Amino acid sequence: TTSRPAALKLKVTAYPPGGATPAATVEQALTLQPGAGDSAVVLRLDAPKLWHFDHPNLYRLVAELTDERGRLLDSRTDDFGVRTIEIRNRQLLLNGERVRLTGVARHEDSAREGLAETRGTIRYDYADLKDLQVTLTRPVHYPQHPAILEYCDRNGILLIPEIPMWQFSEQQMRDPKVIALAKKMMREMIEQAYNHPSIMAWSVCNESATGTPGGAAYVKAMSEWVKSLDPDRYVSFADDGLGRGDKVAAFDHADFVMMNQYYGSWHGSADALPGALDRVGKLYPDKMVLISEFGLPGVFAADSKAADRLRVDVIREQMKAFGKRDWIGGAIFWCYQDYKSHRNLWPGQI
Repeated sequence: TTSRPAALKLKVTAYPPGGATPAATVEQALTLQPGAGDSAVVLRLDAPKLWHFDHPNLYRLVAELTDERGRLLDSRTDDFGVRTIEIRNRQLLLNGERVRLTGVARHEDSAREGLAETRGTIRYDYADLKDLQVTLTRPVHYPQHPAILEYCDRNGILLIPEIPMWQFSEQQMRDPKVIALAKKMMREMIEQAYNHPSIMAWSVCNESATGTPGGAAYVKAMSEWVKSLDPDRYVSFADDGLGRGDKVAAFDHADFVMMNQYYGSWHGSADALPGALDRVGKLYPDKMVLISEFGLPGVFAADSKAADRLRVDVIREQMKAFGKRDWIGGAIFWCYQDYKSHRNLWPGQI
């Protein structure tokens, strides 16, 4: 905001997990010109403690800007983790370790607070998810409250955040205004959440017309856009039509396949699941598959108690089917709690 160049000093310090002694520090003299500008700083961590869902190590980064007299002008603090996530030979690797993950999806909704959830409700629900051994989830279907990302960083839950593109038609996915808005939402989400080590990938839509030429073009454009913003993370989308046997061309532009499937309810007989999984495996022989949704809607049972019994059966039987196919890297059950739906289902039915 000055009218002439300013001589300043930037100090960046990284503190180790639970430690007060710096793990690394760098100081850099800057001469800033009036207006906006960028300055790159390289901070090297020797033998860093890696982030993992079993030991979610977090570093604390402190950046301080001082003037030529040493007076503090501004400071920023953020947390980050050091880890590698790879998809290799259709398998998911965290810090070089092969992992197969399970989890539960959760809508940002509360019977007491609606969509205006408090941090206490968020912490309570996610602590419950962690007690259920959740190590992976899609925080559906929109950018999440910062408290959710912070909890997952500190407690070891991998995330695939998603922008609110659900049940969009091919016409909508071809619309330049829709594409521009989708890019804007994705950029905002990435810029806000980039430093969270719990985020392993980004999702560009859910259950939309990705089996059409317009849908494939949308996914291609969005994948290229995401890679330009965050080249080190993976990109995909969730599709609910994979079991029919037709290849969804949009997955040519995704790093892995996300399959929403409801065999035993919406998608047909539970006995049809193994064949559907095998078809998907053959359609995408070079891609890892995540079961991004599976479960049972309560409308397929006589009452909520009967629905819960059926859900137990779905979990037991379908997890066996997933486990027999080593190219399935994880599975996410739908859903943690009831939520208000525009479908106007009664409580207990979802």
